[in-house]
Amino acid sequence: TSYDCSVSQNEAPQVFALEQNGLCDIRMDPCTTVGALGRGFRTGPGLTCLVAPATYSEGTWRLSGAAIFTKATFVNFRSVSCEIPASPVTVSGGRSETSGWQIKVSNDGTSFSEAVLFVTYDSVCQDCDQSIPGLCRIKNNTCIINGRCYGSREPRPGNKCEQCLPHKSTENWSVREGNLPPLLQTPNEVASFVGEDFVYQLKAVDPEGSQILFSLLTINDEIS
Repeated sequence: TSYDCSVSQNEAPQVFALEQNGLCDIRMDPCTTVGALGRGFRTGPGLTCLVAPATYSEGTWRLSGAAIFTKATFVNFRSVSCEIPASPVTVSGGRSETSGWQIKVSNDGTSFSEAVLFVTYDSVCQDCDQSIPGLCRIKNNTCIINGRCYGSREPRPGNKCEQCLPHKSTENWSVREGNLPPLLQTPNEVASFVGEDFVYQLKAVDPEGSQILFSLLTINDEIS
């Protein structure tokens, strides 16, 4: 006798777990694919994933939108990879709302596995308990601005003159502290021959990484 590895054509696959315990940190990964581990997966045109957005709030997972079909890639009899839409982590009313997806897998687009949860979180602002999917707490010394979380001193997207300064405000952007001037790099000496044009390329760096603009304060017929 031997183990029967055959798969019934009408039997739905089984999903036991997701890779990385079904947790994905948006700071470390795009979180747009996840491996489903189980048995009974079959390669073929009917292999698909069904994902529905879900939100964990006040101790309960709730579906927060319509389910959609996504591409499933057959890895082997016990594993498939499901594509996942982008799922930004949001925060509402000062409470962490862990975002995620309810995932099911089908071999024929009709019969589906039991649902499993794929949870996305932001490690900069959230501590998540891996033993209790969805149980995430907001970290101290962070900002929650327009429903998104930012780490201390993290610059505002598109405006490095403002940053998250929790000691000033945890809900609004603050003017950057210690905004240092650019550092101009000057050579020890420069030289040019009489009668030749003198061309010198200025170089400077900004300590905060902002864009540097040069302007000429003195302009005449000989300087441009």
